[in-house]
Amino acid sequence: MRHYCTYLDINYIVRFLALAESLNQHEREYHIYALCLDNQSTKILKILKPNHISLIPLTDLEAFDLKLFSTKPKRHLVDYYQTVTPCYLLYIFESFPTINQLTYLDPDIYIFSDPTPVFDEIGKSSIALVPNNFSPNREAQKHHGKFGVSWLTLRRNKHALNALNWFRDKCIEWCYDRIENNKYGDQGYLELLAKTFPNVVQLNRPGIILGAWNIDNFQLNYVDEIIVVSGYPIISFHFQGVWADQSNQFDCELPENYEKHGSIITNQIYHTYCKYLFKILSRIQASWPEVNLKRIQRYDLPALLDSQKQLLWSLETVGNVPWNRKKELNAIEEFHQIYTMRPIKDNSGGVLAPHAFALWFMARELAPEVIVESGIFKGMTTWLLENACPDAKIISIDVHLDSREYISENVQYVDQDFSTQDWSNVATTKSLVFFDDHQNAYDRIQQCKKFGFKHIIFEDNYPPLQGDCYSLKKIFAGSGLSLQRETFLVRNLYNIRHGRPVEAAEIKPNQKDAAKIREVLDIYYEFPPVFRKKSTRWGDEWSDHLYPTPKALMELPKKDTHSIYWNDATNYTWMCYARLK
Repeated sequence: MRHYCTYLDINYIVRFLALAESLNQHEREYHIYALCLDNQSTKILKILKPNHISLIPLTDLEAFDLKLFSTKPKRHLVDYYQTVTPCYLLYIFESFPTINQLTYLDPDIYIFSDPTPVFDEIGKSSIALVPNNFSPNREAQKHHGKFGVSWLTLRRNKHALNALNWFRDKCIEWCYDRIENNKYGDQGYLELLAKTFPNVVQLNRPGIILGAWNIDNFQLNYVDEIIVVSGYPIISFHFQGVWADQSNQFDCELPENYEKHGSIITNQIYHTYCKYLFKILSRIQASWPEVNLKRIQRYDLPALLDSQKQLLWSLETVGNVPWNRKKELNAIEEFHQIYTMRPIKDNSGGVLAPHAFALWFMARELAPEVIVESGIFKGMTTWLLENACPDAKIISIDVHLDSREYISENVQYVDQDFSTQDWSNVATTKSLVFFDDHQNAYDRIQQCKKFGFKHIIFEDNYPPLQGDCYSLKKIFAGSGLSLQRETFLVRNLYNIRHGRPVEAAEIKPNQKDAAKIREVLDIYYEFPPVFRKKSTRWGDEWSDHLYPTPKALMELPKKDTHSIYWNDATNYTWMCYARLK
Protein backbone atom coordinates (compact mmCIF):
# COMPACT_ATOMS: atom_id res chain seq x y z
CA MET A 1 0.00 0.00 0.00
CA ARG A 2 1.20 3.51 -0.82
CA HIS A 3 0.77 6.24 1.76
CA TYR A 4 0.14 9.85 0.78
CA CYS A 5 -0.43 12.98 2.80
CA THR A 6 -1.48 16.56 2.16
CA TYR A 7 -3.06 19.45 4.00
CA LEU A 8 -5.98 21.72 3.23
CA ASP A 9 -8.30 24.37 4.53
CA ILE A 10 -11.83 25.29 3.46
CA ASN A 11 -10.50 27.09 0.38
CA TYR A 12 -8.86 23.89 -0.89
CA ILE A 13 -11.35 21.22 0.17
CA VAL A 14 -12.77 20.84 -3.35
CA ARG A 15 -9.29 20.53 -4.84
CA PHE A 16 -8.32 17.98 -2.21
CA LEU A 17 -11.35 15.83 -3.01
CA ALA A 18 -10.41 16.02 -6.70
CA LEU A 19 -6.90 14.80 -5.81
CA ALA A 20 -8.40 11.93 -3.79
CA GLU A 21 -10.69 10.99 -6.66
CA SER A 22 -7.80 10.98 -9.13
CA LEU A 23 -5.78 8.68 -6.85
CA ASN A 24 -8.79 6.42 -6.58
CA GLN A 25 -8.77 6.04 -10.37
CA HIS A 26 -5.10 5.17 -10.69
CA GLU A 27 -4.01 3.50 -7.42
CA ARG A 28 -5.06 0.01 -6.32
CA GLU A 29 -4.04 0.24 -2.67
CA TYR A 30 -3.41 3.61 -1.08
CA HIS A 31 -4.26 5.78 1.89
CA ILE A 32 -4.27 9.57 2.31
CA TYR A 33 -3.62 11.45 5.54
CA ALA A 34 -5.31 14.85 5.39
CA LEU A 35 -4.25 17.60 7.79
CA CYS A 36 -7.24 19.92 8.23
CA LEU A 37 -5.94 23.44 8.80
CA ASP A 38 -9.27 24.86 9.97
CA ASN A 39 -12.33 23.70 11.85
CA GLN A 40 -14.69 24.00 8.91
CA SER A 41 -12.78 21.63 6.64
CA THR A 42 -12.58 19.11 9.50
CA LYS A 43 -16.33 19.32 10.04
CA ILE A 44 -17.19 18.85 6.36
CA LEU A 45 -14.84 15.93 5.78
CA LYS A 46 -16.01 14.16 8.94
CA ILE A 47 -19.56 14.28 7.60
CA LEU A 48 -18.58 13.22 4.07
CA LYS A 49 -16.41 10.34 5.34
CA PRO A 50 -14.46 9.85 2.09
CA ASN A 51 -12.82 6.45 1.58
CA HIS A 52 -9.09 5.84 2.09
CA ILE A 53 -8.67 9.09 4.04
CA SER A 54 -7.64 9.73 7.64
CA LEU A 55 -8.31 13.22 9.02
CA ILE A 56 -5.81 14.96 11.28
CA PRO A 57 -6.88 18.20 13.03
CA LEU A 58 -4.25 20.92 13.10
CA THR A 59 -4.51 21.03 16.89
CA ASP A 60 -3.17 17.44 17.05
CA LEU A 61 -0.07 18.45 15.11
CA GLU A 62 0.41 21.59 17.21
CA ALA A 63 0.18 19.57 20.42
CA PHE A 64 2.80 17.19 19.00
CA ASP A 65 5.17 20.00 17.96
CA LEU A 66 5.05 22.92 20.38
CA LYS A 67 7.94 24.68 18.64
CA LEU A 68 5.82 24.81 15.49
CA PHE A 69 2.96 26.27 17.51
CA SER A 70 5.30 28.87 19.03
CA THR A 71 5.84 30.37 15.55
CA LYS A 72 2.12 30.95 15.02
CA PRO A 73 1.76 34.44 16.57
CA LYS A 74 4.72 35.65 14.48
CA ARG A 75 3.67 34.48 11.02
CA HIS A 76 0.96 35.10 8.50
CA LEU A 77 -1.33 32.26 7.50
CA VAL A 78 0.50 31.33 4.30
CA ASP A 79 3.88 31.47 6.06
CA TYR A 80 2.58 29.20 8.80
CA TYR A 81 1.14 26.70 6.33
CA GLN A 82 4.58 26.38 4.74
CA THR A 83 6.22 26.02 8.16
CA VAL A 84 3.87 23.11 8.83
CA THR A 85 5.20 20.90 5.97
CA PRO A 86 8.20 19.11 7.56
CA CYS A 87 6.56 19.11 11.01
CA TYR A 88 3.55 17.32 9.54
CA LEU A 89 5.70 14.66 7.84
CA LEU A 90 7.51 13.96 11.10
CA TYR A 91 4.16 13.73 12.90
CA ILE A 92 2.91 11.05 10.49
CA PHE A 93 6.06 8.96 10.80
CA GLU A 94 5.81 9.20 14.60
CA SER A 95 2.06 8.55 14.81
CA PHE A 96 1.82 5.73 12.25
CA PRO A 97 4.80 3.43 12.79
CA THR A 98 3.77 0.95 10.07
CA ILE A 99 4.34 3.53 7.30
CA ASN A 100 7.66 2.80 5.59
CA GLN A 101 7.35 5.28 2.74
CA LEU A 102 5.36 8.52 2.68
CA THR A 103 4.63 10.87 -0.20
CA TYR A 104 3.50 14.44 0.33
CA LEU A 105 1.39 15.97 -2.48
CA ASP A 106 0.03 19.51 -2.70
CA PRO A 107 -3.80 19.44 -2.56
CA ASP A 108 -4.18 21.09 -5.98
CA ILE A 109 -2.34 18.28 -7.77
CA TYR A 110 -4.35 15.92 -9.96
CA ILE A 111 -3.12 12.42 -10.89
CA PHE A 112 -3.57 11.53 -14.58
CA SER A 113 -2.03 8.04 -14.71
CA ASP A 114 -0.59 5.20 -12.62
CA PRO A 115 2.28 6.68 -10.53
CA THR A 116 4.12 3.33 -10.32
CA PRO A 117 6.89 4.48 -12.76
CA VAL A 118 7.74 7.30 -10.32
CA PHE A 119 8.13 4.91 -7.40
CA ASP A 120 10.17 2.58 -9.59
CA GLU A 121 12.55 5.49 -10.23
CA ILE A 122 12.68 6.29 -6.51
CA GLY A 123 13.64 2.71 -5.70
CA LYS A 124 15.33 2.44 -2.29
CA SER A 125 16.27 6.13 -2.08
CA SER A 126 15.72 7.82 1.27
CA ILE A 127 14.31 11.03 -0.19
CA ALA A 128 12.99 11.87 -3.65
CA LEU A 129 12.80 15.47 -4.87
CA VAL A 130 11.23 16.83 -8.05
CA PRO A 131 13.02 19.76 -9.76
CA ASN A 132 10.95 22.77 -10.75
CA ASN A 133 12.53 22.94 -14.24
CA PHE A 134 11.33 26.48 -14.84
CA SER A 135 10.71 27.31 -18.49
CA PRO A 136 12.84 30.03 -20.11
CA ASN A 137 9.88 32.42 -19.89
CA ARG A 138 9.74 31.79 -16.11
CA GLU A 139 13.40 32.63 -15.53
CA ALA A 140 12.52 35.08 -12.74
CA GLN A 141 10.99 32.25 -10.67
CA LYS A 142 14.32 30.43 -10.35
CA HIS A 143 14.85 32.34 -7.13
CA HIS A 144 12.07 30.17 -5.69
CA GLY A 145 14.48 27.24 -5.58
CA LYS A 146 15.68 24.30 -7.62
CA PHE A 147 13.12 21.88 -6.15
CA GLY A 148 9.43 22.17 -5.36
CA VAL A 149 7.57 20.87 -2.32
CA SER A 150 4.62 19.75 -4.47
CA TRP A 151 5.84 16.12 -4.44
CA LEU A 152 8.12 14.80 -1.68
CA THR A 153 8.70 11.11 -1.01
CA LEU A 154 10.54 9.95 2.10
CA ARG A 155 11.44 6.49 3.39
CA ARG A 156 11.48 5.64 7.07
CA ASN A 157 15.23 5.36 7.69
CA LYS A 158 17.88 7.33 9.55
CA HIS A 159 18.95 9.37 6.50
CA ALA A 160 15.42 10.59 5.74
CA LEU A 161 14.49 11.22 9.37
CA ASN A 162 17.72 13.12 10.03
CA ALA A 163 17.08 15.25 6.95
CA LEU A 164 13.46 15.78 7.92
CA ASN A 165 14.38 16.93 11.43
CA TRP A 166 16.94 19.32 9.93
CA PHE A 167 14.30 20.59 7.46
CA ARG A 168 11.84 21.09 10.29
CA ASP A 169 14.36 23.05 12.40
CA LYS A 170 15.18 25.31 9.45
CA CYS A 171 11.49 26.07 8.83
CA ILE A 172 10.91 26.80 12.53
CA GLU A 173 13.81 29.25 12.34
CA TRP A 174 12.68 30.98 9.12
CA CYS A 175 9.86 30.22 6.71
CA TYR A 176 8.12 33.04 4.89
CA ASP A 177 6.39 33.43 1.55
CA ARG A 178 9.07 35.72 0.20
CA ILE A 179 12.60 35.57 -1.20
CA GLU A 180 15.22 36.46 1.37
CA ASN A 181 18.93 35.50 1.48
CA ASN A 182 18.42 32.92 -1.28
CA LYS A 183 15.57 31.30 0.66
CA TYR A 184 11.92 31.06 -0.27
CA GLY A 185 9.39 29.49 2.08
CA ASP A 186 9.80 25.81 2.85
CA GLN A 187 11.08 24.80 -0.59
CA GLY A 188 14.05 27.16 -0.32
CA TYR A 189 15.79 24.57 1.89
CA LEU A 190 15.46 21.58 -0.43
CA GLU A 191 18.52 22.23 -2.58
CA LEU A 192 20.72 22.47 0.52
CA LEU A 193 19.06 19.34 1.92
CA ALA A 194 19.97 17.44 -1.26
CA LYS A 195 23.61 18.52 -0.91
CA THR A 196 23.82 17.82 2.82
CA PHE A 197 22.22 14.42 3.26
CA PRO A 198 22.96 11.08 1.54
CA ASN A 199 20.71 8.92 -0.60
CA VAL A 200 18.62 11.78 -2.05
CA VAL A 201 17.41 11.20 -5.61
CA GLN A 202 16.33 13.84 -8.12
CA LEU A 203 13.39 12.59 -10.18
CA ASN A 204 13.89 13.43 -13.85
CA ARG A 205 11.13 11.48 -15.58
CA PRO A 206 9.15 13.91 -17.82
CA GLY A 207 5.59 14.47 -16.69
CA ILE A 208 5.95 13.61 -12.99
CA ILE A 209 4.59 17.07 -12.22
CA LEU A 210 3.67 19.52 -14.93
CA GLY A 211 2.61 23.06 -14.18
CA ALA A 212 2.32 26.47 -15.78
CA TRP A 213 5.92 27.19 -14.73
CA ASN A 214 7.50 24.30 -16.69
CA ILE A 215 5.03 23.27 -19.41
CA ASP A 216 6.96 25.09 -22.14
CA ASN A 217 9.85 22.66 -21.65
CA PHE A 218 7.90 19.68 -22.96
CA GLN A 219 6.21 18.38 -26.08
CA LEU A 220 2.66 17.19 -25.42
CA ASN A 221 0.80 14.62 -27.50
CA TYR A 222 -2.52 12.86 -27.12
CA VAL A 223 -2.21 9.21 -28.13
CA ASP A 224 -4.98 6.62 -27.63
CA GLU A 225 -6.64 8.89 -25.02
CA ILE A 226 -3.36 9.16 -23.11
CA ILE A 227 -1.52 12.46 -22.60
CA VAL A 228 2.10 11.87 -23.47
CA VAL A 229 4.89 14.18 -22.29
CA SER A 230 8.12 13.87 -24.31
CA GLY A 231 7.31 10.21 -24.89
CA TYR A 232 6.10 9.37 -21.36
CA PRO A 233 2.52 9.29 -20.00
CA ILE A 234 1.79 12.30 -17.81
CA ILE A 235 1.70 11.40 -14.11
CA SER A 236 0.33 14.56 -12.53
CA PHE A 237 -0.39 18.25 -13.06
CA HIS A 238 -0.12 20.95 -10.41
CA PHE A 239 -3.04 23.32 -10.92
CA GLN A 240 -1.73 26.49 -9.30
CA GLY A 241 -3.71 29.65 -10.00
CA VAL A 242 -7.01 27.98 -10.96
CA TRP A 243 -9.94 29.98 -9.61
CA ALA A 244 -13.57 30.51 -10.55
CA ASP A 245 -14.45 34.05 -11.63
CA GLN A 246 -17.67 35.95 -10.96
CA SER A 247 -19.38 34.10 -13.85
CA ASN A 248 -18.34 30.69 -12.54
CA GLN A 249 -15.87 30.33 -15.37
CA PHE A 250 -12.34 29.28 -14.56
CA ASP A 251 -9.53 31.78 -14.52
CA CYS A 252 -6.32 29.84 -15.18
CA GLU A 253 -2.77 31.12 -15.28
CA LEU A 254 -1.50 29.55 -18.51
CA PRO A 255 1.36 30.33 -20.87
CA GLU A 256 -0.08 32.36 -23.74
CA ASN A 257 0.66 29.75 -26.43
CA TYR A 258 -1.46 27.16 -24.58
CA GLU A 259 -4.58 29.28 -24.17
CA LYS A 260 -6.01 28.42 -27.59
CA HIS A 261 -9.14 26.31 -27.39
CA GLY A 262 -7.88 23.21 -29.21
CA SER A 263 -4.63 22.65 -27.32
CA ILE A 264 -4.00 19.46 -25.37
CA ILE A 265 -3.40 21.36 -22.15
CA THR A 266 -6.74 23.14 -22.54
CA ASN A 267 -8.91 20.23 -23.68
CA GLN A 268 -7.35 17.18 -22.05
CA ILE A 269 -5.75 18.66 -18.93
CA TYR A 270 -7.56 21.77 -17.72
CA HIS A 271 -11.02 20.79 -18.95
CA THR A 272 -10.69 17.38 -17.27
CA TYR A 273 -9.67 18.94 -13.97
CA CYS A 274 -12.24 21.73 -14.01
CA LYS A 275 -14.99 19.23 -14.81
CA TYR A 276 -14.17 17.29 -11.65
CA LEU A 277 -13.94 20.47 -9.61
CA PHE A 278 -17.42 21.59 -10.61
CA LYS A 279 -18.82 18.11 -10.04
CA ILE A 280 -17.44 18.03 -6.52
CA LEU A 281 -18.35 21.65 -5.84
CA SER A 282 -22.00 21.04 -6.77
CA ARG A 283 -22.13 18.15 -4.34
CA ILE A 284 -20.52 20.13 -1.53
CA GLN A 285 -22.55 23.29 -1.99
CA ALA A 286 -25.80 21.39 -1.57
CA SER A 287 -24.97 21.26 2.14
CA TRP A 288 -22.33 23.96 2.52
CA PRO A 289 -23.12 26.84 0.13
CA GLU A 290 -20.26 28.93 1.56
CA VAL A 291 -17.69 26.62 -0.09
CA ASN A 292 -16.48 28.01 -3.41
CA LEU A 293 -13.58 28.08 -5.85
CA LYS A 294 -13.17 31.84 -6.01
CA ARG A 295 -9.86 33.59 -5.60
CA ILE A 296 -9.09 34.38 -1.99
CA GLN A 297 -6.58 36.61 -0.28
CA ARG A 298 -4.85 35.14 2.76
CA TYR A 299 -1.40 36.61 2.60
CA ASP A 300 -1.92 39.21 5.30
CA LEU A 301 -4.03 37.13 7.67
CA PRO A 302 -2.23 36.21 10.89
CA ALA A 303 -1.73 32.47 11.40
CA LEU A 304 -3.15 32.66 14.92
CA LEU A 305 -6.47 33.84 13.53
CA ASP A 306 -7.78 30.53 12.32
CA SER A 307 -7.33 28.27 15.33
CA GLN A 308 -8.91 30.94 17.55
CA LYS A 309 -11.47 32.06 15.00
CA GLN A 310 -14.41 31.00 17.15
CA LEU A 311 -13.05 33.06 20.06
CA LEU A 312 -11.78 36.10 18.23
CA TRP A 313 -12.88 36.65 14.65
CA SER A 314 -16.39 35.27 15.08
CA LEU A 315 -16.82 37.05 18.39
CA GLU A 316 -20.36 38.43 18.41
CA THR A 317 -21.44 38.86 22.01
CA VAL A 318 -19.69 39.24 25.34
CA GLY A 319 -21.77 39.83 28.46
CA ASN A 320 -25.51 40.45 28.74
CA VAL A 321 -26.95 42.91 26.24
CA PRO A 322 -29.77 45.02 27.76
CA TRP A 323 -32.25 44.13 24.99
CA ASN A 324 -33.21 41.06 22.98
CA ARG A 325 -33.78 39.96 19.40
CA LYS A 326 -37.57 40.10 19.75
CA LYS A 327 -37.38 43.76 20.71
CA GLU A 328 -35.16 44.46 17.68
CA LEU A 329 -37.65 42.77 15.36
CA ASN A 330 -40.60 44.63 16.84
CA ALA A 331 -38.88 47.99 16.31
CA ILE A 332 -38.34 47.56 12.56
CA GLU A 333 -41.80 48.82 11.56
CA GLU A 334 -41.68 51.71 14.02
CA PHE A 335 -38.35 52.90 12.68
CA HIS A 336 -39.62 52.85 9.11
CA GLN A 337 -42.10 55.60 9.94
CA ILE A 338 -39.34 57.72 11.47
CA TYR A 339 -36.93 57.08 8.61
CA THR A 340 -39.39 58.33 6.00
CA MET A 341 -39.17 61.76 7.69
CA ARG A 342 -35.37 61.97 7.48
CA PRO A 343 -34.08 65.36 6.32
CA ILE A 344 -31.36 63.84 4.08
CA LYS A 345 -32.78 61.52 1.43
CA ASP A 346 -29.44 60.67 -0.17
CA ASN A 347 -26.86 59.88 2.48
CA SER A 348 -24.37 58.10 0.20
CA GLY A 349 -21.06 57.79 2.02
CA GLY A 350 -22.82 57.88 5.38
CA VAL A 351 -25.11 55.57 7.33
CA LEU A 352 -27.90 53.92 5.34
CA ALA A 353 -31.09 52.23 6.52
CA PRO A 354 -29.73 49.07 8.28
CA HIS A 355 -27.13 51.01 10.30
CA ALA A 356 -29.47 53.94 10.81
CA PHE A 357 -31.95 51.53 12.39
CA ALA A 358 -29.23 49.95 14.55
CA LEU A 359 -27.99 53.34 15.82
CA TRP A 360 -31.49 54.63 16.53
CA PHE A 361 -32.51 51.42 18.30
CA MET A 362 -29.39 51.06 20.49
CA ALA A 363 -29.34 54.72 21.45
CA ARG A 364 -33.03 54.58 22.40
CA GLU A 365 -32.49 51.46 24.52
CA LEU A 366 -29.47 52.93 26.30
CA ALA A 367 -31.33 56.22 26.94
CA PRO A 368 -28.21 58.31 27.68
CA GLU A 369 -28.31 61.75 29.22
CA VAL A 370 -25.37 62.93 27.10
CA ILE A 371 -24.32 61.77 23.61
CA VAL A 372 -20.96 62.54 22.00
CA GLU A 373 -20.76 61.64 18.31
CA SER A 374 -17.45 61.76 16.46
CA GLY A 375 -17.83 61.98 12.69
CA ILE A 376 -21.09 63.53 11.51
CA PHE A 377 -20.62 64.06 7.74
CA LYS A 378 -23.94 65.43 6.42
CA GLY A 379 -25.65 65.25 9.81
CA MET A 380 -27.91 62.22 9.37
CA THR A 381 -26.68 60.51 12.55
CA THR A 382 -27.21 63.73 14.53
CA TRP A 383 -30.85 63.72 13.44
CA LEU A 384 -31.21 60.02 14.27
CA LEU A 385 -29.79 60.49 17.76
CA GLU A 386 -32.11 63.45 18.39
CA ASN A 387 -35.09 61.27 17.46
CA ALA A 388 -33.93 58.33 19.54
CA CYS A 389 -33.04 60.42 22.63
CA PRO A 390 -34.95 63.72 22.51
CA ASP A 391 -33.98 64.68 26.06
CA ALA A 392 -30.25 63.99 25.71
CA LYS A 393 -27.59 66.65 25.37
CA ILE A 394 -25.74 66.03 22.07
CA ILE A 395 -22.19 67.12 21.24
CA SER A 396 -21.25 66.50 17.61
CA ILE A 397 -17.62 66.44 16.45
CA ASP A 398 -16.20 66.62 12.95
CA VAL A 399 -12.96 68.11 11.69
CA HIS A 400 -14.89 69.30 8.60
CA LEU A 401 -18.19 70.79 9.72
CA ASP A 402 -18.77 72.33 6.30
CA SER A 403 -20.10 68.96 5.02
CA ARG A 404 -23.26 69.29 7.11
CA GLU A 405 -26.65 69.41 5.43
CA TYR A 406 -28.63 68.99 8.64
CA ILE A 407 -27.72 71.44 11.42
CA SER A 408 -29.58 71.44 14.73
CA GLU A 409 -29.94 74.41 17.05
CA ASN A 410 -30.02 72.00 19.99
CA VAL A 411 -26.64 70.42 19.28
CA GLN A 412 -23.20 71.66 20.33
CA TYR A 413 -20.74 71.34 17.42
CA VAL A 414 -16.97 70.89 17.82
CA ASP A 415 -14.34 70.84 15.05
CA GLN A 416 -11.49 69.25 17.09
CA ASP A 417 -10.69 65.55 17.53
CA PHE A 418 -12.41 63.64 20.33
CA SER A 419 -9.06 62.87 22.00
CA THR A 420 -8.21 66.56 22.46
CA GLN A 421 -11.33 67.57 24.44
CA ASP A 422 -11.92 67.88 28.18
CA TRP A 423 -14.82 65.53 28.98
CA SER A 424 -14.60 65.71 32.78
CA ASN A 425 -18.06 67.26 33.07
CA VAL A 426 -19.65 65.02 30.43
CA ALA A 427 -18.39 61.46 30.91
CA THR A 428 -20.73 59.59 33.25
CA THR A 429 -22.31 56.14 33.41
CA LYS A 430 -25.26 57.71 31.53
CA SER A 431 -23.17 59.04 28.63
CA LEU A 432 -22.90 57.47 25.16
CA VAL A 433 -20.12 57.93 22.59
CA PHE A 434 -20.81 57.15 18.93
CA PHE A 435 -17.77 56.82 16.66
CA ASP A 436 -18.22 57.10 12.91
CA ASP A 437 -14.81 58.67 12.24
CA HIS A 438 -12.85 55.67 10.89
CA GLN A 439 -10.16 56.06 13.52
CA ASN A 440 -8.28 53.48 15.53
CA ALA A 441 -10.81 51.61 17.72
CA TYR A 442 -8.09 50.45 20.11
CA ASP A 443 -7.10 54.06 20.79
CA ARG A 444 -10.73 55.15 21.02
CA ILE A 445 -11.46 52.51 23.67
CA GLN A 446 -8.43 53.59 25.70
CA GLN A 447 -9.46 57.25 25.39
CA CYS A 448 -13.00 56.47 26.54
CA LYS A 449 -11.68 54.55 29.54
CA LYS A 450 -9.36 57.42 30.42
CA PHE A 451 -12.17 60.00 30.22
CA GLY A 452 -14.71 57.81 32.05
CA PHE A 453 -17.15 56.90 29.23
CA LYS A 454 -18.81 53.49 29.56
CA HIS A 455 -21.14 53.14 26.56
CA ILE A 456 -19.70 53.16 23.02
CA ILE A 457 -21.09 52.44 19.54
CA PHE A 458 -18.81 51.94 16.54
CA GLU A 459 -20.34 52.33 13.10
CA ASP A 460 -17.84 50.79 10.63
CA ASN A 461 -16.58 47.72 12.45
CA TYR A 462 -14.67 46.33 9.46
CA PRO A 463 -13.50 42.69 9.25
CA PRO A 464 -9.89 41.72 8.42
CA LEU A 465 -8.74 42.61 4.88
CA GLN A 466 -11.47 45.22 4.46
CA GLY A 467 -12.05 48.85 5.32
CA ASP A 468 -9.74 51.73 6.11
CA CYS A 469 -9.37 51.66 9.90
CA TYR A 470 -8.29 49.47 12.80
CA SER A 471 -11.66 48.18 14.00
CA LEU A 472 -12.64 46.08 17.00
CA LYS A 473 -13.31 43.16 14.66
CA LYS A 474 -9.74 43.37 13.34
CA ILE A 475 -8.42 43.70 16.88
CA PHE A 476 -10.22 40.54 17.98
CA ALA A 477 -8.97 38.74 14.85
CA GLY A 478 -5.40 39.78 15.61
CA SER A 479 -4.98 40.85 11.99
CA GLY A 480 -3.43 44.27 12.43
CA LEU A 481 -4.53 46.79 9.81
CA SER A 482 -4.46 45.80 6.16
CA LEU A 483 -5.47 48.15 3.38
CA GLN A 484 -6.26 47.40 -0.26
CA ARG A 485 -4.93 43.84 0.07
CA GLU A 486 -1.45 45.09 0.76
CA THR A 487 0.35 45.18 4.08
CA PHE A 488 -0.13 48.86 4.82
CA LEU A 489 -0.18 49.14 8.56
CA VAL A 490 -0.73 52.37 10.45
CA ARG A 491 -1.85 53.25 13.93
CA ASN A 492 -4.17 56.05 12.80
CA LEU A 493 -4.99 56.22 9.12
CA TYR A 494 -4.52 59.63 7.55
CA ASN A 495 -7.06 60.34 4.86
CA ILE A 496 -6.50 63.64 3.09
CA ARG A 497 -10.03 63.81 1.74
CA HIS A 498 -11.50 63.72 5.24
CA GLY A 499 -8.65 65.60 6.87
CA ARG A 500 -8.11 62.97 9.53
CA PRO A 501 -5.23 63.48 11.97
CA VAL A 502 -1.87 61.89 11.29
CA GLU A 503 -0.40 59.53 13.87
CA ALA A 504 1.38 56.87 11.85
CA ALA A 505 2.82 53.81 13.57
CA GLU A 506 2.89 50.21 12.38
CA ILE A 507 0.23 47.74 13.54
CA LYS A 508 1.53 44.25 12.93
CA PRO A 509 -0.71 41.20 13.40
CA ASN A 510 -0.85 40.61 17.14
CA GLN A 511 -2.92 39.21 19.99
CA LYS A 512 -1.88 41.79 22.57
CA ASP A 513 -4.40 44.40 21.46
CA ALA A 514 -7.28 41.90 21.73
CA ALA A 515 -6.18 40.86 25.22
CA LYS A 516 -6.02 44.51 26.36
CA ILE A 517 -9.47 45.28 24.95
CA ARG A 518 -11.03 42.20 26.51
CA GLU A 519 -9.62 43.28 29.90
CA VAL A 520 -11.74 46.43 29.86
CA LEU A 521 -14.86 45.11 28.09
CA ASP A 522 -18.03 44.32 29.99
CA ILE A 523 -20.22 43.94 26.87
CA TYR A 524 -19.45 43.54 23.18
CA TYR A 525 -22.35 43.11 20.74
CA GLU A 526 -22.50 43.12 16.96
CA PHE A 527 -25.90 44.39 15.88
CA PRO A 528 -27.39 41.89 13.37
CA PRO A 529 -28.16 42.86 9.78
CA VAL A 530 -31.84 43.26 9.01
CA PHE A 531 -31.25 41.25 5.84
CA ARG A 532 -28.19 39.38 4.65
CA LYS A 533 -27.64 39.25 0.91
CA LYS A 534 -25.34 36.91 -1.04
CA SER A 535 -22.64 39.54 -1.58
CA THR A 536 -20.90 41.94 0.76
CA ARG A 537 -20.37 45.62 0.09
CA TRP A 538 -17.02 44.67 -1.48
CA GLY A 539 -18.65 42.42 -4.08
CA ASP A 540 -17.42 39.06 -2.79
CA GLU A 541 -19.49 36.23 -1.35
CA TRP A 542 -20.85 36.73 2.13
CA SER A 543 -19.18 33.59 3.48
CA ASP A 544 -19.44 32.61 7.13
CA HIS A 545 -15.83 31.53 6.91
CA LEU A 546 -14.56 34.95 5.84
CA TYR A 547 -17.30 37.13 7.34
CA PRO A 548 -18.83 35.57 10.47
CA THR A 549 -22.05 37.47 11.08
CA PRO A 550 -24.95 37.40 13.57
CA LYS A 551 -28.09 35.85 12.13
CA ALA A 552 -30.10 38.38 10.13
CA LEU A 553 -33.31 39.61 11.72
CA MET A 554 -35.29 38.55 8.63
CA GLU A 555 -34.53 36.30 5.67
CA LEU A 556 -36.57 38.07 2.97
CA PRO A 557 -38.77 41.19 2.77
CA LYS A 558 -42.38 40.51 3.72
CA LYS A 559 -43.80 44.01 3.42
CA ASP A 560 -43.22 47.09 1.29
CA THR A 561 -41.85 48.81 4.38
CA HIS A 562 -38.96 46.34 4.42
CA SER A 563 -37.58 47.54 1.10
CA ILE A 564 -35.50 50.32 2.69
CA TYR A 565 -33.50 47.69 4.60
CA TRP A 566 -33.33 45.25 1.70
CA ASN A 567 -32.05 47.83 -0.79
CA ASP A 568 -29.20 48.88 1.51
CA ALA A 569 -28.43 45.41 2.92
CA THR A 570 -25.01 45.04 1.30
CA ASN A 571 -23.75 48.11 3.20
CA TYR A 572 -23.79 46.31 6.55
CA THR A 573 -20.42 46.44 8.35
CA TRP A 574 -20.90 44.71 11.73
CA MET A 575 -21.87 47.82 13.68
CA CYS A 576 -21.25 47.15 17.36
CA TYR A 577 -21.96 48.26 20.91
CA ALA A 578 -19.30 48.08 23.62
CA ARG A 579 -19.69 48.73 27.33
CA LEU A 580 -16.58 49.20 29.42
CA LYS A 581 -16.15 47.86 32.94
